[in-house]
Amino acid sequence: MQVSENAEKLTIKVDKGFIVGGESAGAELSLAAAHVYVYEMGNSPPLTGVYAAIPPGVDEDTVPEKYKGYYMSMEQNADAPMLSAESVDFIWGKALSPLFA
Repeated sequence: MQVSENAEKLTIKVDKGFIVGGESAGAELSLAAAHVYVYEMGNSPPLTGVYAAIPPGVDEDTVPEKYKGYYMSMEQNADAPMLSAESVDFIWGKALSPLFA
């Protein structure tokens, strides 16, 4: 929320619109940041939008029961060279906070 606190110094006109956003894990973080900003920090200046492209959204523990049979990418890509299941577990283990509970 550094931007909202330093908007004038950064020459940002938040009255024209104030959006947070990200892609992938950044999308997940932008959703959490927007929630905290609106509901816990007073939403001033007002947040006017959230850009959340391809957030993880669900994991094996939160995918709805009727879709569990379709949730197989983690198993299919467990040994992927860029983002293996072990890497994902490590990232989620470091990134999880009460915001995602």
